Amino acid sequence: MFESISNASDLLFFKHQENLKKNYPGINKEIFRQELQSYIGEVVSSNHLVNSIIQTKINTFEEIVLRGVPFQHILGMAHFYGREFICSEKVLIPRQETEVLVEEVVNTFKNLSSITALDLCAGSGCIGLTLACELGDNLSSITLTDVSPDALTVLEQNIDKLEYQYSKDLKIDVIHSDLFERVNGTYDLIVSNPPYIKKSSHQGMVHAQVLSFEPHIALFIEDGEYEVFFNKLFTGTRNALASQGMFIMEGHENEIHRLESKWNSLFKDDIVQVLNDLTGRPRFLKIIKDSKRG
Repeated sequence: MFESISNASDLLFFKHQENLKKNYPGINKEIFRQELQSYIGEVVSSNHLVNSIIQTKINTFEEIVLRGVPFQHILGMAHFYGREFICSEKVLIPRQETEVLVEEVVNTFKNLSSITALDLCAGSGCIGLTLACELGDNLSSITLTDVSPDALTVLEQNIDKLEYQYSKDLKIDVIHSDLFERVNGTYDLIVSNPPYIKKSSHQGMVHAQVLSFEPHIALFIEDGEYEVFFNKLFTGTRNALASQGMFIMEGHENEIHRLESKWNSLFKDDIVQVLNDLTGRPRFLKIIKDSKRG
């Protein structure tokens, strides 16, 4: 039996170091120890001595991580923009790179009021609900949609979890919809992290852990349906966007400039911009409707 949680964690980390680094990019022994302590739950110190109950949990944790299960699924939660979100295999894991999208929206809308927003393909709700918290009373309503009923279950749980962090007057609507199929109205802001990976052409670029544990419906589009999907998304978005309103979406680094050209060819009056993620890769498409008029 190990002397302490810290010793147990370090020994496990070095025992499985190569496997862990393959499945958990950026992992180090300190991060691993934090994840183990969170899984054990009742201990608050890495110096806590291991008893038989804790040893059983350590053994189970070892088995789980050797299968490559994401830490967010093991713990049932993920961090995004300083908050905790309920997370499971039913939704995409919130990622730090998407925080760039949130930051762009907050900087644009923080001094405006009575904002109406739509989060398409909302998944866990990490984008839309973070904006609800950050914009506070400036946001009057937000609609969140997803095509997956399972994702909407997680989304509803996160709405409840964060209810004291956004305005009590905020109107929140949750809609089961394939893009704009059941969505009506006009919005000042539309955000989206849609599926944007070509199922055949791009799959080799996707980490094995993502392929194994995250929902393919939120990741992939059949190569032959890619253009149809984005034509539908772009047309629906522009019709639902108020004049001078903003649309911002996350996309694939190999496709985002081509999608920029697509929007420009469809709608001549809008300013279209590609934004980079935290690693400097082109990742986001930002649109301001009717901004070239006058």
